[in-house]
Amino acid sequence: MSEQCFHCGQKIDKEQIVFDDKMFCCNGCQSVYEILNVHNLDNFYNINKRSGIKPSNENNSQFDYLDTPEIFTKVVDFSEGGTTLVTFKIPVIHCSSCIWLLESLHTINKKIKYSQVNFTKKTLQVSFKEEELKLSELAKFLTNLGYKPVINLE
Repeated sequence: MSEQCFHCGQKIDKEQIVFDDKMFCCNGCQSVYEILNVHNLDNFYNINKRSGIKPSNENNSQFDYLDTPEIFTKVVDFSEGGTTLVTFKIPVIHCSSCIWLLESLHTINKKIKYSQVNFTKKTLQVSFKEEELKLSELAKFLTNLGYKPVINLE
């Protein structure tokens, strides 16, 4: 009988990772579980059972271009007085747990002022302090949680 990952619910076919008496399919899912617990956000699992998204294992240097001034200006909605507002398309938003987690980002990363999801548009709007958090770091942070943003440069 195969087990399911505690975080994402996927079937664990290969090597399983056991942590806190729970089984995970990869280090990414275990890491997200740890982050949620450290920040007292483990209520995530009570909202929807096994509804987490498996984090991406891809190279996050793909977002470094976001910090160039011309790209930054195209991507952000607003930036003034050190406060920046950006809206990312996050296609994998699919349930109330996703919304809850994404709207709790400020408790995980203190450099984020607030975040708000538009579920029907599958977008996430984030306000942050530009001098404390680079746009590329925000995109990497979201990707590491399993919510890779789609960047539109048009």
